[in-house]
Amino acid sequence: MDRKWKETFLNWVKTRQFKQSLHEAEVIIGGTLKSQKTYVAYSGGKDSTVLLHLVLQQNPDIMVLHWDYGQYFMPQVFFWEVLSNARKMGVKNLQVVSSPSYKKLGRKALN
Repeated sequence: MDRKWKETFLNWVKTRQFKQSLHEAEVIIGGTLKSQKTYVAYSGGKDSTVLLHLVLQQNPDIMVLHWDYGQYFMPQVFFWEVLSNARKMGVKNLQVVSSPSYKKLGRKALN
């Protein structure tokens, strides 16, 4: 990320609008975690990464589910990067799920 984008994002997090949106998201997540059994579906994309980060702040033991589409949908290096990023964020309970037809593509089972 270049300097200007980084500066822009750092300024954005200081705004009242950002803080209000963040607070609203935290309240919704907290209510959901208290009212029902939940897990986080984690693709490794930016949206699910942000959601996972917010949820982990309130429930670090939550189950995280990643669907493995096989090596032809997501190259091996990206697959392992997604899982590594989850671990770096503090995920303790990570389950990788696939179907038998995807496993035939050569990816070894993780769990």
